[in-house]
Amino acid sequence: REMKVEEVPTSLLEFAKPICEIYNRLGGIFYSIDFMFDGNKWYLIEMNEMPGLPDLTVKENRSAKYFFEKLAAFLQK
Repeated sequence: REMKVEEVPTSLLEFAKPICEIYNRLGGIFYSIDFMFDGNKWYLIEMNEMPGLPDLTVKENRSAKYFFEKLAAFLQK
């Protein structure tokens, strides 16, 4: 499921940090990462340079708004 930024568990942020640092060295890439949690451990499922779009069927989808604002800012660089 999609999460709001403030909902992301600290344990996931800690797990993802070294992955993002490596990927960010490539510079100028907009990407998404899918993770899975089995109740004890996080797993990297997929990294994608062509992220799927958030569900736009929900009225006032904050996740979609955030996604498109970030995408627009990235494209304006």
